[in-house]
Amino acid sequence: MSATRFLAFVAVGLVALLTSPILADPPKQKEPPKSDTPPIPDEATIMKAKLKHSQVLLEALTREDYKKLNEEANALVRISDLETFLRAYKTEKYRIHAATFKESAELLAAKAKEKNLDGATVAYTDMTLSCVKCHNYIRGRKRD
Repeated sequence: MSATRFLAFVAVGLVALLTSPILADPPKQKEPPKSDTPPIPDEATIMKAKLKHSQVLLEALTREDYKKLNEEANALVRISDLETFLRAYKTEKYRIHAATFKESAELLAAKAKEKNLDGATVAYTDMTLSCVKCHNYIRGRKRD
């Protein structure tokens, strides 16, 4: 076999390998259409966000960080507005629990603004109790 023939054979083999479906780039998938509105969060996402903000609140209380207390409490107020709107089982009892939670978060933000650590701590405790009571209510309701 001559050198020219050998090089031609190698070149044809490389072209065949490079154009083979195994080595070729996979076909590009269409991207979903982009929306101007963000997706609506599900219940688990909302609960995780509330828990995260509550944990940051506890840390802010221990550090006496009034700015962070105010920010996180107001974030919980906004989340509770969204959650109340999205909630599928809006019974009267659920509405009471949700209102208690929101009022506690609002009070916590107000006490943080006043730099009242004791008041913020009591509001945080009330807010935490409202969480536990609501979750107990929902769990009991799901068993019915």
